[in-house]
Amino acid sequence: MLKDRVNRVAFSSGIAPSESEYFEIIYAYEKTTLWFLLLFITRTAISMANGIQMTYYLKINKIEGICYIPELRNIKWNFQQSIQIMKRYGSKNLSEEVGVCEYLDYDYKAFAQLNYDEALQLKQNTATPGVKNCMRNAIRLSENTTRYRNLDIPFCHSSILGYRMFLLKNLSFMIGSIVFGILGDVFGRKKISVIVAILWTLSTVCLSSLPDFGASEIFFVATNCFNKSLDLLTYINLLEISPKKIRFFAVLTFYGRIVVFVFLTRFSDLLNFDWNILLHICFCFALVSLFHCWYIPESPRWLINHSKYKDALEVMKEIIGYVPNEILFEDEGTDTIIYWDIFINSFRYLRKRKIKTMTIMILFSAVVGFIEETQVLRILQSKIDARGAIVVSTSRIVSFFYAMMLFGAFGKKYGLFCTLMSITFVSYVVICFRDSSSNIDIRVNAFLLMTTCSAEMLVYAYLPDLFPTFLRCTTLGMIFFFSSIARIITVELIDWTEVMRTNVYIIFFVISLPGFFILKLPDTTLADLLTTRLFRV
Repeated sequence: MLKDRVNRVAFSSGIAPSESEYFEIIYAYEKTTLWFLLLFITRTAISMANGIQMTYYLKINKIEGICYIPELRNIKWNFQQSIQIMKRYGSKNLSEEVGVCEYLDYDYKAFAQLNYDEALQLKQNTATPGVKNCMRNAIRLSENTTRYRNLDIPFCHSSILGYRMFLLKNLSFMIGSIVFGILGDVFGRKKISVIVAILWTLSTVCLSSLPDFGASEIFFVATNCFNKSLDLLTYINLLEISPKKIRFFAVLTFYGRIVVFVFLTRFSDLLNFDWNILLHICFCFALVSLFHCWYIPESPRWLINHSKYKDALEVMKEIIGYVPNEILFEDEGTDTIIYWDIFINSFRYLRKRKIKTMTIMILFSAVVGFIEETQVLRILQSKIDARGAIVVSTSRIVSFFYAMMLFGAFGKKYGLFCTLMSITFVSYVVICFRDSSSNIDIRVNAFLLMTTCSAEMLVYAYLPDLFPTFLRCTTLGMIFFFSSIARIITVELIDWTEVMRTNVYIIFFVISLPGFFILKLPDTTLADLLTTRLFRV
């Protein structure tokens, strides 16, 4: 077993041993510093790939919409070819997108049987008077909504496809986060990460090569599921390996998604990107993630928590270059239990010891997800047209600096508290003034979007401090799960164009009030990660 001093640390429910033993002299080794830099860069590539997939999602479901023609769902044309037929382009250059959909006066059942080149030639030769247009902001969002009452064109069903893709995307996030989060806690972060990275790489290849709609939707769900799961697992593993002084920077790797998404959405048209190229780029990032998952060692915290002392010794040696003489492991532990018992006991611990903490964090993340997605929708549906995407992108980029400022000034706990109080205060001010000005509303929406994005990052940084090693992936997966549910509610179930502008802020004001519960949680800004032993519970 462990010698006395290490035994006391490893088996206690107090502070983690990593701060005093693992990283005591880490900055004395330049190799280690560069090694951490490599891990941070490759970890950021995983989030960047998620940004590429978000861009792909946007490209096939742009706010202008696609005239969804069911007869064109056939195996002869791939997805992009069908869109090429459905959308209206400039008369001289098919890459010059006009921004409207068109419905030609054809028998589309017979039209779909043509060769794609023949169909494209027939479309180009069609006289303009025979074209019906489905303009932006006049798209039927579902059969049951009253939104866009001025719509009288029956073939504009693009957003039905788009909303289904949004639902599938969030359902894949929910399933992957819960399932692979639990597996990561039970079987180890690295082992599950490698498996998920392989599955993600294969699904990306299939998505870029299979032509028909049904297969595209299946592998679209798979790629999102595996990417989000890998994002979770690699973040927790990197966070547990990193020393306390640079641990907060691990959460900043999530901003790779936002940066890539902003770049591609702003410049893809200028660089003449199409969605196939985006998927090929995503495949390259998947290979980088596979290297990251193979190269990064297993978390020493997880190894010690599961009595794998010799493996932990090797990881510690790899991290700091050597192991101090006082950290010695004489033999493997005999207390290791079977995986099913690990799963049962971890949830028993969560129910008995951490249920209040988990409830507060779930409530907080659901509120943040709900408000963030609502602000995105309201900005994009506003009267500022194409500038809406710029406002959304700018707000998310600025949230990086806002999160850093809050963390530096108040720490994780009180930084989170400040974000919710900001939402409460701004909502209250708007309610009092009841200003219906579009410009004022856009500014408020942009500020709330920036605040909720910052709050989301602070949640990711704060949550691992509150739970022991055997629950970190599981609890973060639960946060992803309930945040996705909130996003589905705001997009699928609420018609925001039918809600009074001030009524929206009444909702925000009410749901942000539970932010005071954050004050019941401990401040972990300067604390070490918990390492409660599972079999000691």
